Amino acid sequence: MYELSQPRTIQCGPPIDSVAVVKLPRVRRARPPGMADRLAVVQARARLATELRSIAYDMLGPHGPHGLSRECATWLESATEGVVASVCDTSLRMLTDALDRALARATPDVVHGLLEAGARRDAGVF
Repeated sequence: MYELSQPRTIQCGPPIDSVAVVKLPRVRRARPPGMADRLAVVQARARLATELRSIAYDMLGPHGPHGLSRECATWLESATEGVVASVCDTSLRMLTDALDRALARATPDVVHGLLEAGARRDAGVF
């Protein structure tokens, strides 16, 4: 899956008197890990669901929490949650598949750059 070679030095940020240097092992892989692996890390579902829920409520009308009867508010919440869950799951599946296809077509230099940037991000070095 991974093949490690000699580490190489990467300079982070502009040159200054004391330069932060990170030593990363050289990683060779056909492409970065699948996008599905990143969904939980970036909290994609929660973020998308929040936005979709907000859009759905706006589309159904400007209703404040006290502007609806209990029955109407319960229906609105139930219907919105069901629709948001379905749209969210489908959208994330489509996004993940499309990104995986795009990464499969990326040049080795692009893939290597993405892997290095991910390693720096994971190490806390931006």
